[in-house]
Amino acid sequence: MKELISHNQPDSVNLGYSDGIKNGMKNTDKYLWLFFPAFLAGVYLLDFNGLYGQDAFEYYRCSCEVFLKNTEPCHFPVIYPLYGKMIAFVAGEIMGLQLISILAATAILFIVSKLIRLFYSDTSEVTIYVFLFGGLSAYFFRSVPLVMSDMLNTLLITGGLYFLVLSQKDTEHKKPQLLWVIFSVLLLLQAVFTRYASGVLVLYYLGCFLFLVIPRLTIRQNFILILSGGVILSVLSLLQYEFIAQGKNHSHLLNWSFRNFLLSEFSTGDGNLKFRVNNFMYGLFNQIHPGFILPSGLLIFLFSRKSFSSSFLIYLWIPAVLYLVFLMGIPFQNTRFYLLVFPVWLILFYGPFMKAIELLEKVRLKRVFYGIVLITQGVLCYYSVQPTLLQNRLEKKMVQAIHNHSSAPAIYTMGMEGMLKSYKITAPVTSLYYEKITQYKENSLILIQPQAFEYQWKGKIPGENLSFIRNHYQTDTLAHFEKGWELYLLKTLNPR
Repeated sequence: MKELISHNQPDSVNLGYSDGIKNGMKNTDKYLWLFFPAFLAGVYLLDFNGLYGQDAFEYYRCSCEVFLKNTEPCHFPVIYPLYGKMIAFVAGEIMGLQLISILAATAILFIVSKLIRLFYSDTSEVTIYVFLFGGLSAYFFRSVPLVMSDMLNTLLITGGLYFLVLSQKDTEHKKPQLLWVIFSVLLLLQAVFTRYASGVLVLYYLGCFLFLVIPRLTIRQNFILILSGGVILSVLSLLQYEFIAQGKNHSHLLNWSFRNFLLSEFSTGDGNLKFRVNNFMYGLFNQIHPGFILPSGLLIFLFSRKSFSSSFLIYLWIPAVLYLVFLMGIPFQNTRFYLLVFPVWLILFYGPFMKAIELLEKVRLKRVFYGIVLITQGVLCYYSVQPTLLQNRLEKKMVQAIHNHSSAPAIYTMGMEGMLKSYKITAPVTSLYYEKITQYKENSLILIQPQAFEYQWKGKIPGENLSFIRNHYQTDTLAHFEKGWELYLLKTLNPR
């Protein structure tokens, strides 16, 4: 089989390995690592602990209990909580998880710059491109400090792609480099045990190994590769089996359907959901949204036929499109989901970006362009993080209000269960989500967002529980919070 990565590809594609020096310019990728201390300083100054939403609190709980027995199973895969626990011995539970996300984000930028140098011959603008359109992408930027598995998962997929490509470089007269192949398999398998949805990309890249790598390895190398992969998979599967609630809360994957492409309303475990556009339009729009890659809506017109060379097609275009199709079929919409292929799109758009730079250099507007981009990205990043910061402060404010009523025998809530337990509220916390409740303790607290029950939870168990409370109990409002959240005191039985 001919080498997949060669120096004889069209366009400005390099597809051999660049040592980072082009036209006498030094490789400046190392400066991307400054992203790590800069973000650490930012979260410290903003007093942001990365806990945002139910998923973040569930990851935190799972990390705290990862080595404990007889605890509630975790609803997410094992890798992120496990790595968080390892770092927690030094940095603490929450900070350990947050450090992983920030470090992973920094490593993603560095690896993307390396991949661009593998795929393109003109790499003179790589570092500033990755910094401006990668590190300062609003979608990417706001997810960096979160206690979520997104960044780690994206790093594992991107790292797996990097070692896969690296194993194929300059292989016209020799076999693929086995060590890089094993590293790639190790990262890709971990990705599945970090987020199930990444299985779409992992299966594709493992298919690349099957058809492009394994036939070119010796029998001995294949034996080593299969043995290594089997050991890695066995260890990960054992951890998964011991730690995870098997498939318990992954209805989005189970309810995947082509029918969802044209739908904008869904009824799932997340309640009744209504979005502005259907999944197909939402998926396409996100790829050219300014919050994703700022100039992508314009750069898309600079793609040429040469941008679809064989290596680009195999490594970048096919998996990017496959994952986009996958997301269009799940009954949910969230910009976070698109982060997994963000590095791939960032690499793809570098070619059109360089064409745009050539045009700007001719009219001597390159520096003006970079200045405008820097200011625009700064504004977009500022506004993108505001909802996250406000939610985090809102949750802390709720905790303080509940501490003022510490004598309450119980707390009933919908959507804040993990938050209350994570912030060490001592009263028993009961969710209104899982089952119908007909007996409530008097003088208990109820923390809910009433307007969410009018549509999202109408006809669902949470809606029925709230209706029962309103029909059978009296409540006093203790506090009003942002986003319509209310804290109530449950009083005597309603005589009605």
